[in-house]
Amino acid sequence: MHPVLIELPIFGGFPIHTYGVMLALAVFQAAVLMRKWGNEDKLPGDDLYDMAFWTLLGGLAGARLEYIRVSWPEFEGNYLMLLNLRKGGLVFYGGLIGAFVTFVVSARRRKLPIARVLDVVAPVVPLGHFWGRIGCLAAGCCFGREAPGLGWAVTFTDKHCWDPRTALANTEKLPICLTDPLFTPLHPTQVYEALYSLGLGLFLVWMRKRRRFHGQLILLYLSLYPILRSINELYRGDTKRGFFMEAQLGQLISNAQFLSLLIVLGSSILGMIFWNLSKQTSPVDGSKS
Repeated sequence: MHPVLIELPIFGGFPIHTYGVMLALAVFQAAVLMRKWGNEDKLPGDDLYDMAFWTLLGGLAGARLEYIRVSWPEFEGNYLMLLNLRKGGLVFYGGLIGAFVTFVVSARRRKLPIARVLDVVAPVVPLGHFWGRIGCLAAGCCFGREAPGLGWAVTFTDKHCWDPRTALANTEKLPICLTDPLFTPLHPTQVYEALYSLGLGLFLVWMRKRRRFHGQLILLYLSLYPILRSINELYRGDTKRGFFMEAQLGQLISNAQFLSLLIVLGSSILGMIFWNLSKQTSPVDGSKS
């Protein structure tokens, strides 16, 4: 584990977290790619940059809110920690939903063709997700099940630990870590997700010149990613993220798998809308879609 990339000798030691650096790389990459592909699709670059800013805020808010929802016991009695993004975590699906809603609202306000702008964003998301999961690996979060004898298992040994319930009152390193258990071979689920996110992103880049209608790229992403994520969930070991209706169904389906199902269903409805709109104009041309 390398949750802290470097500690600056200011303010008594200011840590630069690896996850934060990976997130910054993802944001920078997104800005460059959105500008490039937006120009190719004849979309206003200034509007895309402005939308990207608000979408980032919406994504962070959604990711934090979902983390709070599935990890509420960590914050009981210490509600100031709710807003401290440097302590705690973010949940990707919450961020995806928050970012999607914010992006669509921003596009509508600017009267931009939603399907076209979503196609610009579609490859950006999994390519950025790749960096995010590398950050997760460094932080030791989103870890996998125990995997004794697995040749490519990862074993976390670093004890950069903190307890969100007492972090404000105690600045010492505490014996509660993002990864539990330590010193145990685990499925590297962060690496699994980083690799299939990278592969999905490159596939969508390849599809950009081959799409048949506006909106096809975002539909492919919203259809394929949930399937890959649901498979990866079978190897996840951080059960604190919760399960859907656990009291009634037990640990049958994780929250992420349930959200995956909802997203696939939603993408099916969105697909019918985009397909009908595509019939009103020539393929990947015009502005009605």
